[in-house]
Amino acid sequence: MNATIDELILILNEETECYREMKAVLQDEAQAIPLSNRQGIDRARLQKEKVVARIQNLERKRESSVRQLAITLGIDASMVKVSDLAAYFPAPYDRKLRICADGLRSLIEEVRLKNGANRKLLQYYMKWVNNALNLLTDIFDEQPVYRKPGIRLENNGYRSNSGRIIRGSI
Repeated sequence: MNATIDELILILNEETECYREMKAVLQDEAQAIPLSNRQGIDRARLQKEKVVARIQNLERKRESSVRQLAITLGIDASMVKVSDLAAYFPAPYDRKLRICADGLRSLIEEVRLKNGANRKLLQYYMKWVNNALNLLTDIFDEQPVYRKPGIRLENNGYRSNSGRIIRGSI
């Protein structure tokens, strides 16, 4: 059973390292977004995909290890967490498991917040680019048309088919 606990601690430490790597990748992504560095953003996306795949693999291993320990201890394996499981082990292991679980939990929260901030930053810059494109479209979309005086139809860029062209040049 001690070997299984050591294996679980090793898995938790590897998972913590993956989340630290993810945090660094998210920091790089946050620096690339305002600079419109497409290569940097693509590089960050590829690195995130690799790290997420490793995290998913480690999560499966962790769930299997926790389930195995819970069954050994006679605990319901479906809802048990590592921090709950730590209470059933002797002194050196319970502290190690709690420290690993707490550190991982706080790091996951940091990564979640950083990812949300990057998403908002990207949405902000995409909105900014969209607004600039709409402004340029509106500038070049004015057509020489004759309408009834005082009526200004809403113009939706080049998709607008309102008014009638009487003469191509004035």
